[in-house]
Amino acid sequence: MRALTNRQLDEPLSGSPRQDRSHDTESGYTIQYLGSADRAYEFSVLDQVWNFWQSGTYTDCPTIPDAKTATDDELYTWSLGHGLSPYADQGNGAEGTGPYYRQAAAQLGWADLKFKHLADVRHYPGIYQPNSVLPADMRVGYDGRTIKDVDRWVATRGERMMFVYGQNDPWSAERFKPSKHDSMLFEAPNSNHGALMSKLQPADRAKAEAAVKRWAGQ
Repeated sequence: MRALTNRQLDEPLSGSPRQDRSHDTESGYTIQYLGSADRAYEFSVLDQVWNFWQSGTYTDCPTIPDAKTATDDELYTWSLGHGLSPYADQGNGAEGTGPYYRQAAAQLGWADLKFKHLADVRHYPGIYQPNSVLPADMRVGYDGRTIKDVDRWVATRGERMMFVYGQNDPWSAERFKPSKHDSMLFEAPNSNHGALMSKLQPADRAKAEAAVKRWAGQ
């Protein structure tokens, strides 16, 4: 809330995408897809909570600055290291992550985060969706039939499939359900989106490694 509130002042967070010269056209960065610096800033702030848990851990929580005492620079510097991204056009088009965002917009779906506590400081209520970071010719409407079909196939016909989810990864909120055809699911304790087989509990790791070796014919 502090990050969105301060942008309404004459001098928003110093170093923010609205002020930091490394995030503007003079440095080769553009924000035409999102439409304006203010829209890009709001999208970045909204997405930070997802990125924080996707890439960080609960051990990062004590490092969060106290909004009552931290300076704008301290808050922004911390945010850059904990999930705040400028979402410039560079890297989000067809040559970068655009294909993922397009598939999210068309088939995979998008995180349905609630921002009721930010209602008074948000300027663009409908901005938090994948089409926002795409060029106009890549934007598309959502059709959930494909992912539902994939979900049914995985749960009923998938064979030799293994899913390793991080306990604290927000992506784990919507998990595939493995079929009974030599498929399995594991949860890595205290892990984020970087969950690996090596981070599983010893018994689960042994089971997972044995399955992979068996599938590989060893």
